[in-house]
Amino acid sequence: MRIIKLALLSFLFFGVLFFLMAQLVPSEVRISKAINFAPNDTAILKKVRDTAMWPSWHPAYANGSPAKQKVSLRTQNDSVVIMDITHASGKSVSNGWELHRFGAADSLTLQWYMDFKLSPLPWHRFSSLFYEGTYGRMMEQGLRNLKAGQQQAP
Repeated sequence: MRIIKLALLSFLFFGVLFFLMAQLVPSEVRISKAINFAPNDTAILKKVRDTAMWPSWHPAYANGSPAKQKVSLRTQNDSVVIMDITHASGKSVSNGWELHRFGAADSLTLQWYMDFKLSPLPWHRFSSLFYEGTYGRMMEQGLRNLKAGQQQAP
């Protein structure tokens, strides 16, 4: 009986400790990547705005639109595009692309970021530690695809 009681108390203690440690992980995570383009590539945001063109550069859309996802445009202007991608589970991830111009600099910088809002559940918080490895690589590849597409365009 003592061993069972010790096991239950230990399980409860480590469960509470795991939950409290998870609360130290931020509830909002932003992953951001950037790439430079030639200064005359001001039409780069057209490819980003037009979701029909995403299969040509976005790695997650290479085989068409992923099933059960809804893409909605939230904000757009000449240098910013922000879209919300809502999955079938109802979770929404904000994707933003910002075009930065630096005066007389010889290039434009396109920054792509993804904002994740996490629930207080420990496994959601700890799994966010791996987002850079999965989403970050996808974002880097997408930006490289955009740059390659712009260099091939007339």
